[in-house]
Amino acid sequence: MIGKARFFEVSGLSVFVSERQVLANVSFFLKRGEVVGLMGPNGGGKSSLAMTIIGNPGYRVLDGDNPSIILDGKELIDKRIDERVRAGIFLGWQSPVAIPGVSVFAMAKAAYRANHGEVETTILEFKRKLEKLLERVGLESAVLGKDLNDSFSGGEKKRLELFMMLLLRPKLVILDEIDSGLDVDGMRLVGDIVGEMRAEGSSFILITHYRRLLKYIVPDRVIVLKQGRVVESGGVEIIEKIEENGYKDIN
Repeated sequence: MIGKARFFEVSGLSVFVSERQVLANVSFFLKRGEVVGLMGPNGGGKSSLAMTIIGNPGYRVLDGDNPSIILDGKELIDKRIDERVRAGIFLGWQSPVAIPGVSVFAMAKAAYRANHGEVETTILEFKRKLEKLLERVGLESAVLGKDLNDSFSGGEKKRLELFMMLLLRPKLVILDEIDSGLDVDGMRLVGDIVGEMRAEGSSFILITHYRRLLKYIVPDRVIVLKQGRVVESGGVEIIEKIEENGYKDIN
């Protein structure tokens, strides 16, 4: 692990979607280069937490618990999604949506420009850079000309998320069930990329239901969300407990 200081921290997050409370006073932190596994039953609040961190306006944060979202010393609680992305947050979606009419190349260029400024190389050199990254994640270069996620398989969509992650090199990566739709080789690839980026200082929140992904990425800590609350936090032994008994003994 690279650093000991708190690199990313959320505190006092109580969140509503319409009139339904989905998170209740959630607080936790990550160190720089740390990987945290976020687990919990269906409806426990995992994806709601991801949406809150990225700034989805449909997730209303209450002021009562002095809520805070800090990344690398910068308070983001009042920032828009685009501002949080530019600050270094990346969310790999559980179910990436298709965007007809927007090519992968156009999306990659726009995302890179928004995060890093103008492309410093020629378009041809930038295209070659993208092709190398696509090869790294097991996708053909022809993907660049296709509409984003349109007619892509589940595994291809997840590999495209990895491609964008490698391109943008964010500070904090939230992967929401990245293992869904991936085969063993795909999960091994996720493990390799996470290992590479955490060595460079990126921190990760891995949202998953199952142990299979955590076989390839051993988290530093595990946090369990249940009914919108953090009910347990600790080492990888929590995974063993969940595998044996489910969530019924975790309160």
